[in-house]
Amino acid sequence: MNKSVADVITNVAHRSTRRGTLLLFAVFLCGGIIYSLVLPLGLSPDEAAHVKYIKYMARTGSLPIWKPDGGGEAGYESQHPPLMYATGAVVYRASSFLPENWRWQILRWYSLLIGVCLFWVARGFFLDYFKDHNELALVPLAALSVTPLVLEYSSYPNPDIMCALWSTLAFWMAMRVARGTARRSDQVILSIALGLGLLTKLTALSMVPVVVLAYIFAPAAEASKRWEKCRLGIFGTFLAAMILAGWWYYRNGLLYHVVFPHTISSVLPGWPLLLVSGKAGLLIWTTLFGTFGSSFVELGWMPFPLITLLLCGVVFCVIVAAVLTSLRRHSAKRRSACDPAHWLMGVLIMSIFVSQQYQAWFIDFAFSFGGRYMMSGLACSYGLIAFSLAENKRRRLYYGLWIGALLTMGALSVAYLVLSHNMVVVPGWHLLKLTIPY
Repeated sequence: MNKSVADVITNVAHRSTRRGTLLLFAVFLCGGIIYSLVLPLGLSPDEAAHVKYIKYMARTGSLPIWKPDGGGEAGYESQHPPLMYATGAVVYRASSFLPENWRWQILRWYSLLIGVCLFWVARGFFLDYFKDHNELALVPLAALSVTPLVLEYSSYPNPDIMCALWSTLAFWMAMRVARGTARRSDQVILSIALGLGLLTKLTALSMVPVVVLAYIFAPAAEASKRWEKCRLGIFGTFLAAMILAGWWYYRNGLLYHVVFPHTISSVLPGWPLLLVSGKAGLLIWTTLFGTFGSSFVELGWMPFPLITLLLCGVVFCVIVAAVLTSLRRHSAKRRSACDPAHWLMGVLIMSIFVSQQYQAWFIDFAFSFGGRYMMSGLACSYGLIAFSLAENKRRRLYYGLWIGALLTMGALSVAYLVLSHNMVVVPGWHLLKLTIPY
């Protein structure tokens, strides 16, 4: 029996999507490996502190006792939930036959494995989000694959990349719930992903309003049972998540009398700095640009401030074009405007942003406006940008500028790292040395 023309076109599109996915995966994997080799040990943000926490758990097989001043026996990162550090401790102990510098490198490649999982989860999410246009799903996947910050955080041990993995997976399942396409297994996965996220980093708390809203949006076969189904879904999801992660927060309350511990920093929160310095404009600009720019690349690893402003400006212009295109085509008659996924995306992005700004202004200014927090909602942001530009006549230009700017940021940051820290020896020099940061 001959296939219809539509079937042939669909099959060709699917094959093209698979080939594009494999190409992007190769790009992502090569980028992560390059970052893991050109970064000297301990240069990545808080890498030495993360490894200290991992080594403590590997040595003792127990959780550390946290202290507000300095963090206690496992260092200042012991404020974080233990999932990434406990799994990292298993990897570290398994590599005990290797020299210390190679054990660090194995931990870096373990993080790269988490980044690989993020890539494939993001692919599944994008294909589901653009369910009628599989080829369009490659655009945000390409942007995610070349984003320097994602590659960087996939190249050394840290909880942020694992939190991004669980948040993206949980959001994908929440989107299916809101659209009414979720199976029972999807709801189970949502509960597990939310629980594991809360056991990885507090940033995952930003998924809580998304989950609640997803069940509110979820359609029901019988209108009279809709709210009952909503209440049961919310209760079941959070109950399962708390079974996985609640013990950690209960332990904190018992031992430290705080549910969310935070190691005291030498840097003041933003509002006292504002009162002392009187430079409101400078502090606000630093916060907003620091948050926006560092959502894509480690700003300190770019060679020239002007180039950084230019490339971040290109990405900002693409986002503005996406917003304007979305506003122009917004209509009550359009199904796309009623897609609950868009509401969930907006809630997640704003939830992360507001919580991160709260930390910067009221807890710790210097270390809390970094884009690593926004990374947990980056897949949602990229999906929304790609969708919003889909009907723009100049979409190919905007897509090219967007991905090109991210590629250029990555190339410049890698070149800067090589020239600044590997002038004499080849990249990967730290594998030839036995010295470590502490």
